Amino acid sequence: MNILNAIIQGIIQGITEFLPVSSSGHLAIYQHFFGSTATSGAMFSVMLHLGTLFAVCLVYRNTIGKLILEFFRMVKDIFTGRFSWKGMNIERRTILMMIISTAMLLLMFIPVGGGRNIKDCIESVADQQNHPELLWVIGVMLLITAVLMFVAHTVTSGSRKTHRCASVRDALAIGLAQALAVFPGLSRSGTTTSVALTCGLDKNYATQYSFILSIPAVAAAALIEFKDALAVEGLGSVDWLSTVIGIVVAAIVGILAIKTFIWLIKKNRYVVFSYYCGIAGLLVIIASIVEAVAA
Repeated sequence: MNILNAIIQGIIQGITEFLPVSSSGHLAIYQHFFGSTATSGAMFSVMLHLGTLFAVCLVYRNTIGKLILEFFRMVKDIFTGRFSWKGMNIERRTILMMIISTAMLLLMFIPVGGGRNIKDCIESVADQQNHPELLWVIGVMLLITAVLMFVAHTVTSGSRKTHRCASVRDALAIGLAQALAVFPGLSRSGTTTSVALTCGLDKNYATQYSFILSIPAVAAAALIEFKDALAVEGLGSVDWLSTVIGIVVAAIVGILAIKTFIWLIKKNRYVVFSYYCGIAGLLVIIASIVEAVAA
């Protein structure tokens, strides 16, 4: 992989990981049309995710630090019998909601027969980089992302629930949205934020919760993908110069993307991404039909 390609993919990853347009979908589209395969770029893709993981940790470093400290205080209170559901502060309530939301990812490991689970079935489609079927799936998922964001945009007026009013039902709904976002083309940030807003959560809290919730999910996914990529490629085949450049670019662009998304949410202008995903989804579906006919 040359440096220019690493920079381009780093930019794509940084922008699409946090802006609600689907990083997996856009990277798959790029790899589909520019000849990169899932196996040859698996290790590089893992490293790009680490770059964007660093970005969200840096932007929310103060909040994350408070959550970590509060987690240990909560564990201490549980073992000393001082834990109380009433009067929880924002950090403790957020931790409990994150545990519930993250647990929903286990749904992806429900067996569907033949020694496979739901996650395996989704990945089998995502691995078909040169097959029109993948483009069709991405297109449909982009359209679903567009609809979710448009619905969220229409219900954001009026009074909003603060973190003190966030419920277990909200955490379950957001967690289910994150679990389903493993489909290529279904934006994780767009889906979780849209569901949080639709549940009535305050814009600031909904955005913050969506981004921080991504940390354990992205870290776990990167660890699993790293193990798989290591077995296929090994570390000897990695172009470390291009990889490091890609990580740095993804991190820098990711920080800018997070800041942009936060600003657009506050200004209630993020509906523009709904229009973008709708148009992109239609174009990708058309492209998949053209490729299927031409095959």
